[in-house]
Amino acid sequence: MRDRITLSDLEAIKHLAPYLLESYEQGAIILTSDREVINANYSSEKLNISAFQKNEAVSKYEWIVECLNTGKTIRRDISRSTYGTRLQINVFPVFIDNNQPELVGTLSVILPMEPVLARAFPDFAPMLAEMFPEGAFIYITGRNHVSHRQSSARFDLPDLQLRAPIREGDIASETLKSGKPVVRELDASTYGVPVMMLSYPIVEPRGNGRIKITGTFGIALPKVASYKLRDMAERLDFAMQQIGQVVQQLAELATEVSTNSQKTNQDMKDIYVISERINEVLSLIKNIADETKMLGLNAAIEAARAGDSGRGFGVVAAEIRKLSDESRQTVLEIKALTQKIEEKLNEGTVSASVLLQSSEEQAAGAQQLNASVQQILALIQEIESISRIV
Repeated sequence: MRDRITLSDLEAIKHLAPYLLESYEQGAIILTSDREVINANYSSEKLNISAFQKNEAVSKYEWIVECLNTGKTIRRDISRSTYGTRLQINVFPVFIDNNQPELVGTLSVILPMEPVLARAFPDFAPMLAEMFPEGAFIYITGRNHVSHRQSSARFDLPDLQLRAPIREGDIASETLKSGKPVVRELDASTYGVPVMMLSYPIVEPRGNGRIKITGTFGIALPKVASYKLRDMAERLDFAMQQIGQVVQQLAELATEVSTNSQKTNQDMKDIYVISERINEVLSLIKNIADETKMLGLNAAIEAARAGDSGRGFGVVAAEIRKLSDESRQTVLEIKALTQKIEEKLNEGTVSASVLLQSSEEQAAGAQQLNASVQQILALIQEIESISRIV
């Protein structure tokens, strides 16, 4: 469209206005004015703003006043907060004709500038909000206010109403400042249930490769199930750690018992060796006693042959034989005792072997149990990680 429009051009546009409006996908509004009031309003069905009324004074619209004062084309981007939707307004001065530069009015073409996401919101948001098992809340903001909201049957954020302002510290405010997606996890103190908040910037091209962040798209998801799962995982993790400590102590105790059993078994083997040595010494003593008795017997025979002169020697020989018999008897008693000791040692060795085997099996079992506990702990950590994603 030319920057300089004449009255004849304006009349042609008025005739074509109904057809021109249909050429805009999102709809459009065409206003014409003289220097005092709006004298025509052509609105499409897709865009009909009640604030633009025929016969309204042009002083109500600063862009028309500026165009009348300067005689130049004026372009304005109007935020959503003014008329409920983002608009681009182009105001063209209207002259009598090309030869007479007298400005007699204006032609305003008003186009909606909502991003594609905002235009499609009524179509996809209700369906998307119900797709999550626990429900969801979906919303769009401009740079200052909440512009679109969609709750589900199971979940809503009452404080995020239409036109609610974006406050400092809000997730939308952080997204607008950083230009990057932001994720927050809120505990139940804010909305009564744990909530995961996700916010993404809405950007629009501005030419020359530049972009502008015009708003945010947000999703709020209640995380009751994942919170319970995470809480259970944490409590189970604590319990398993306690069990792991007990199992570790049991394994150490079993190892100590096994070590002591091995020492006991070795001590009993040493005693058995000593017992064998005692038997060898007793055998030697028995042989000496037998030889002593034999010598005493020979001495008694020689004393008998000597008659009265050998009588004293005979008494000594008798005492030697008596001592030999007593020694022999003592050796037999000691041997009987060592035999009993050997029997008890054999029994103890068998018991010690069984105890050693049992303690070794117990130690091995404790170690295996400890390994199983570690595997369970690893599984719990994996469950907790999954719960943060769900």
